[in-house]
Amino acid sequence: MNVDAIQTLKGIDALTKLSEWGFKFVLLQNRTKKAFEDGWQNKPHNLQKAIAHANSGQNVGVLCGNLSQGLCMLDIDRPPLTYPDFCQNYPELAGTPTVFRRNAPHKAKLIFKIKVKPGHEAPPGKKWRQPDPEGKLVTVIEWLSTGNQGVVPPSLNTSGSKPAPVELKNYNQSPIELTPTQLFDLWHELTGEDCLSGPTLAPAPAAAPGAPADVNPLKLLKEYHEFINTRFPAQLARKLASQAADLLVVEGEYTPLKT
Repeated sequence: MNVDAIQTLKGIDALTKLSEWGFKFVLLQNRTKKAFEDGWQNKPHNLQKAIAHANSGQNVGVLCGNLSQGLCMLDIDRPPLTYPDFCQNYPELAGTPTVFRRNAPHKAKLIFKIKVKPGHEAPPGKKWRQPDPEGKLVTVIEWLSTGNQGVVPPSLNTSGSKPAPVELKNYNQSPIELTPTQLFDLWHELTGEDCLSGPTLAPAPAAAPGAPADVNPLKLLKEYHEFINTRFPAQLARKLASQAADLLVVEGEYTPLKT
């Protein structure tokens, strides 16, 4: 990857583009990803506030998930998975807007929009940790969703002795949309782990059409997942569980399961 040839947005132009897509912002301290405010997860800021904060020399982040219209980030942090490897293996996803630094081209935060019905949340955040050469567990990739934030331009990098700006590439494209099923499948391909810990219901969701008043979609989904895991091969079980998640949560329709 020739990082010198990559066209990017920096500074206020990048903040403006992120806001146009639907992101809300979190105010960070200079050259860190530490927030200024306690409870920042529930204190979204608009573009004007983010610009004023950035112009004062501080870092800025975006809130992921529910408060930013389902916009989330796949944070690729270190080997054994690198950003160039991801782009080579998933060319259909490589064109989504991405936050990166030229002095760390193996790392990136890819922006995706999760397609969920009103009243529902994107799948929750998740980390994949692996042991480093010294045996310490470190985060290799992370799904940044509701309750998470990602550092964005015009911030300076959060590590190292020489400041390096955070930049936004693929800014002429809108964030690629993923269903929870597609996210679950992608996470499993990348990590070998099951990402079926969501999607989760927002507080007090409306009952799905045709559902009994006491139905709990997440409880039903969990019971269904446990049932198929005991009766089908793992690959087929994951596919059935993901399809059930889309049916019950994304589409918002209740269909009694036949056994």
